[in-house]
Amino acid sequence: MKKDLKGNILIVDDTPGNLHLLSTMLTAQGYKVRSVINGEMALMGARAAPPDLILLDINMPDMDGYEVCQQLKADEQTCEIPIIFISALDRTLDKVKAFTVGGVDYISKPFQLKEVLARVKNHLELRNLQKQLQANNQQLQQEIRERDRALREREQAEAALRTSEAKYRELVETANCIILRWDTDGHIQFLNRYGQEFFGYSETEILGRHVVGSIVPETDTAGKDLQSMIGDICQHPERYRLNENENICCNGDRVWVSWANQAIRNEQSELIEILSVGTDATERKRAEQALRREQEHSERLLLNILPKAIVEQLKQFEGSLAERFDEATVLFADIVNFTPLSSRLSALELVDLLNQIFSIFDGLVEQHGLEKIKTIGDAYMVAGGLPLPKPDHAQAMADLALEMLQAITQFRTTRSDPLQMRIGINTGPVVAGVIGTKKFIYDLWGDTVNIAHRMESHGIAGSIQVSASTYQSLRDRYSFEQRGTIQVKGKGAMETYLLLGRKTPN
Repeated sequence: MKKDLKGNILIVDDTPGNLHLLSTMLTAQGYKVRSVINGEMALMGARAAPPDLILLDINMPDMDGYEVCQQLKADEQTCEIPIIFISALDRTLDKVKAFTVGGVDYISKPFQLKEVLARVKNHLELRNLQKQLQANNQQLQQEIRERDRALREREQAEAALRTSEAKYRELVETANCIILRWDTDGHIQFLNRYGQEFFGYSETEILGRHVVGSIVPETDTAGKDLQSMIGDICQHPERYRLNENENICCNGDRVWVSWANQAIRNEQSELIEILSVGTDATERKRAEQALRREQEHSERLLLNILPKAIVEQLKQFEGSLAERFDEATVLFADIVNFTPLSSRLSALELVDLLNQIFSIFDGLVEQHGLEKIKTIGDAYMVAGGLPLPKPDHAQAMADLALEMLQAITQFRTTRSDPLQMRIGINTGPVVAGVIGTKKFIYDLWGDTVNIAHRMESHGIAGSIQVSASTYQSLRDRYSFEQRGTIQVKGKGAMETYLLLGRKTPN
């Protein structure tokens, strides 16, 4: 026996893989599916045979999804077709624009198949119920007109109206969704049995009450003014054909409901009531909130590993994750005689000591707008001028180094001798980028990095040794002692300087 089709769906996407995946998935669920690869074909297909629902990508050549949606909504033949955007764009502005041009929902790529099926089913049910309610409303209006024409046969007209109302009530009472009628002052005129059970009210308790204070709170948990929203719906229902808001049950529980609103007008086109059909969206909203919390948690973890600018680049997948910087300043710091010290400390004492020292250094790095790159044992590496440009990176690094030397003196060895550090600084071009596929690390490469490391390893305990390039950047504002020429492994003779501090203003 052939399976009944659940609905006719048009998929618009210029990526064949997405078309195939969505078509296969929806066909398997009993939907009739058509697929097109651009906006022009979508407009032609929708006008030739209007579907029940459209899944629309945004980024397409020649005509993007926003323009396709606008043209469909401007056409009387296709304006009622619900459109769900499916896009890799995940910014709030993109979603706002999608709803502004007429979209009913927005699914971010990469999408979850169960989520797509749930939203497709939800909007097809809403669409079918809207059609049914519109048809029933038209039937009621026709019966009213017939009653007016047959005013002299009042009893027969009233009997016909009662019959129609009974049929209407039977329809809405058996519906598996909330059906609410309320007047232009916001007072509830009807709530079906499903709605009464959903909100926890009896019919006598809810009829005549204002929607605000009964099923809608004055403000939602995010502070949105729902009382003003209800007033605006009463004045301009055409602006709220579809809306989603937080609601409140009789016992105080907060729930989310997706509403489809239909204005009811008399023969003089005067608004007399609003018919609202609602479906429970609480679980979906909770899932979305949990997903957002998980995304925020993941982002916080990434920010503990990578610079914020690099995290944003990874999220957007924009450009290369490696970049050359023509000028940056690199610092290496190393605790003097740490190896023999570590042999005298337990593992916990050693880790606790390093954690205290490096936590102070981390705060200083952040304070000076620099970027901690990594720690290797008792060595600490910092860069300035990347991944975001910083004109005063050399000065900021000099101030950091001076403060690090001061900070390390508060820590002492087991003999009560203060700890000392060797610090080396160099300025020049570097290449920076992200390496790894599972455990990311943001690192630097180039001769500038090697020389900075040599400045530290060939340095003097308790001193800051800088290269000639760093000296040239800082000599006008800082005091130096010329150390002279030293032999540097792999580089030969190099002129180096010891940074003493900032110059005193005259």
